[in-house]
Amino acid sequence: MKSTLDITELAKMSAAELTRELKQKRTEAAKMRLGLTIQKEKNHAAYRLLRRDIARMCMVLGSMVTAAPVTEPKKPRKTSSQSAETSVKRMSSQPSASRLRAKKSS
Repeated sequence: MKSTLDITELAKMSAAELTRELKQKRTEAAKMRLGLTIQKEKNHAAYRLLRRDIARMCMVLGSMVTAAPVTEPKKPRKTSSQSAETSVKRMSSQPSASRLRAKKSS
């Protein structure tokens, strides 16, 4: 029996199935890592294959997320000239300390 998952098999899964399988594999990897640390587990190669399966799942799941249509358009970022204009407007609308002192002395 084949222990590693093929990318084509993963691509056929839905996002919910893939997420559930990924969570299960991560739990299994954590247990295996602990077993290797306390030297209860001897098969380092199985842990390596499990990590690779997790990486494949993350890659396929990420491609599913990026391929999904965007529901809300992104707001355009302000350019440096736009942000400079807004800061100048803010500064001109608020009196500075020197302007306040000039008004008090007159």
